Amino acid sequence: MNSIKKSIAIFTPYFGHINDFFKLWLRSACFNETIDFFIPTDCSDEIVKTGFVKKNIHIIPMFLDEFKEKTNKAIGFVCNIDHARKVCDYRCAIGLIFKEELTNYDFWGYTDNDQILGDIRHFITDEILSKYDKIGRWGHFSIFRNVDYMNTLFMTDLREEGCLYYKDVYNTPYNCFFEEATMINFCKKNGIDFFENESCFMDISPSSFKFIDRKWDDAKKPYYVIQDGIHVYAVECKRGKTSKQKKEIMYAHFQKRKLTIQFENLNDEKTLVFYPNAIIDGNAFDENFVIKQSIVSKPFYGLKKRVLHSYAVRYNNYHKKHSKTFKQKYY
Repeated sequence: MNSIKKSIAIFTPYFGHINDFFKLWLRSACFNETIDFFIPTDCSDEIVKTGFVKKNIHIIPMFLDEFKEKTNKAIGFVCNIDHARKVCDYRCAIGLIFKEELTNYDFWGYTDNDQILGDIRHFITDEILSKYDKIGRWGHFSIFRNVDYMNTLFMTDLREEGCLYYKDVYNTPYNCFFEEATMINFCKKNGIDFFENESCFMDISPSSFKFIDRKWDDAKKPYYVIQDGIHVYAVECKRGKTSKQKKEIMYAHFQKRKLTIQFENLNDEKTLVFYPNAIIDGNAFDENFVIKQSIVSKPFYGLKKRVLHSYAVRYNNYHKKHSKTFKQKYY
């Protein structure tokens, strides 16, 4: 931890087997040297072998059953956690579940692992941390002040206003996205100041083949993404234009998208370029080619992704109801 800055611990539980995108996320996390990342996981050896377990990366070896047991003890009743995807609903309870591990931290938070992180401290300054109890609205990145009223915020009862209640969520086997915008409603109800800056990250739409952001003002503009060490940039693409808009962002979220790494040794690459749907060595890349690939449209890409995802969810739910031996695919 850094003794000068307000200390932050970010948790990313991961159960199953790591994939290439987890390696990319881990690589970007270790660049943020003044933030500690904790990974409760059952694949410690695989993670260590990536070569990206630096001083700020902390592995907590545990199986999913052990995570469930620790969660039951912290929350006070038997929770329903029979597959890895369900763990997402418990991320807003990390302040309680990992209370001992968080003793010396001012803030705790969570991220998705289908993203690359930029310079977090550049966007979340000590001034912001001093003023707000919660930073971020979405499940792919949120930070909470490490105090009792924030660590138990998820227990807020707003059922009369149509919000989910934690006891109902934690008794169902299905993922309820409880850690998402519901926490903002709880903040508003409890008079808690929160900070959100939708322009500091790129939430790439899974429904479009092109990299387009779902929340920026002009959501139809295509981009490609550059990761240069700790810095991440979104670069606007325009056919036939020599000048481009280059914007530094805190992170890029590549939801439900598989990107092919087109080089052999990830460890040796300092600069990476992301475009639909590939990752290349950015130290010597053909920018005109990348722009051409970034602005191309594949109209059936989004439809295919949505249909396949819908059927995958229905398939999993059916087997979870009718088969004792079926286990939902780890994410």
